[in-house]
Amino acid sequence: MAAATTIHPILDFSSHENNESYAMGELALDEPRSPQNTFEMRPITRQRQIIILISSFLTICITIGLNQSYGVFQSYYISPTQNMLPKTTVNEGALVAFVGTLGSGLTWAGSIVVNPMMTRLGAKGSKYICVTGVVFTSLGFGLASVCKEVWQLLLTQGLLYGIGSSLLYYPILSTAPEYFNIHRGSAMGFILSGAGIGGLIFSPLIRFLLTSIGPR
Repeated sequence: MAAATTIHPILDFSSHENNESYAMGELALDEPRSPQNTFEMRPITRQRQIIILISSFLTICITIGLNQSYGVFQSYYISPTQNMLPKTTVNEGALVAFVGTLGSGLTWAGSIVVNPMMTRLGAKGSKYICVTGVVFTSLGFGLASVCKEVWQLLLTQGLLYGIGSSLLYYPILSTAPEYFNIHRGSAMGFILSGAGIGGLIFSPLIRFLLTSIGPR
C-alpha cells in the first residue's frame, strides 16, 4: 500500500498581519492631514493665560454687555426730551425696540457664518475676523451717534454692531478654552461672566452719559 500523504495548507501570514495592522489603525497614518484643521497656538504660560482671561472678559463685556444695555438707549430714543431723533419717534416704540432686537439677533445668529469661517481660515484667519469685528462694532456705535432717523439706527446700531459683535464673540469661545487644560471650566465661567457684569456696568454708565452730555 502506498503511504498516505499529508498535505499541509500554506498559511499566508502577511495578509493576517495586514489585517491586524488595519484593525489597529496603523494604515490610517498614510492619510494626509488637512492643514486647515491644524491649530497652532503660542506656548501656554501663566502670563499668557492671564492676558487671555482679561482680554476675553472685556470683549464679552463689550459685545454681550452692551446688547443687554440697549433698554437704556431705547428709553432715551423714545423720551420726549431727547433732541436726536424726530419727536414722532415717541410713537415708534416697536421700531426702536427692533434696533436692539436686530443687534442681539445677529450676534447669536452669526455663528452660522462665523464658525465655518474660522474652520476654513484657521488660527491666523481668526485674528482678521476679530479685527473686522472691532471695525464693525466701532462704526456701528460711532455712526449711530449722528443718526437722525430710526431707520439709520437700524443700519448702524442694529446691523453693523450686530455683525461686529458676532465676529468678536465666537472666536473668543473657540480659542480661549484651548489655553486652559486644568481650570478650563473656571476660566470660561469668568470670561462669560463679562456678559452680566458688562450689562451691570454699562446700563448706569450709558444713562449718565446720555443725560449729561447727550448721544454725540
